Amino acid sequence: MRKAVGFIAVTAAAPLVALAVGAPTAWATPSGHGASVSINGVTHGSPNSSSTATSTPSTSSKPNIAVAVNGSTAAAGFGDPGSGNKAIATNGSHANAGFFSNNTAVAKKGGVVNCACGVTGDPTSGGNTATATGAGSVVNAIGTNNTATTVNGGLADALGTNNTATATNGGTAIAGNGDPDSNNTATASNGGTAIATGTGNTATCSTAGGTASAPPSPSPASC
Repeated sequence: MRKAVGFIAVTAAAPLVALAVGAPTAWATPSGHGASVSINGVTHGSPNSSSTATSTPSTSSKPNIAVAVNGSTAAAGFGDPGSGNKAIATNGSHANAGFFSNNTAVAKKGGVVNCACGVTGDPTSGGNTATATGAGSVVNAIGTNNTATTVNGGLADALGTNNTATATNGGTAIAGNGDPDSNNTATASNGGTAIATGTGNTATCSTAGGTASAPPSPSPASC
């Protein structure tokens, strides 16, 4: 049985937090333009001073790859050893993918992927995908096979197993709260909040200031 994960609250206003899994907690965005690439702990080409890319050696034939472009930071493969992690950050963004294998973090236009991560101590975890696009967009996909996406500001957290969280235009979407939560879907937009926890629940909210939560409301919950 996977152990439960303790999470520190993440908000769009304070995107860089100390997550329980131990992702990097602070970033300094250099000035200038250009790209840095790191594959399996080796820097390729001539890294530009504007961006920082770091990776660790892979444990299999699948490489850990980090790419940072135009004042961005990217880290792939940190934490527990793994492989196939990818972190891509462009245009003043930050992306982190690590803790075991096959996690993907993509951050664009000032977005922040705090962690596309497995769970420390659980080598069966991983396979998470997190995408953040736009300033004020913050994403976490932590556990196993979770998907979290934020566009144009907002917060999306998918925590546990097979959860999907989507936030757009300042929405807050929480799908799962760590294992054993699974197969939940939360979709939020326009400043609304959608929370789906437990197993197999759905919540949708597109009303500014509104909240849809399943449970306690029956699934599907909406506002």
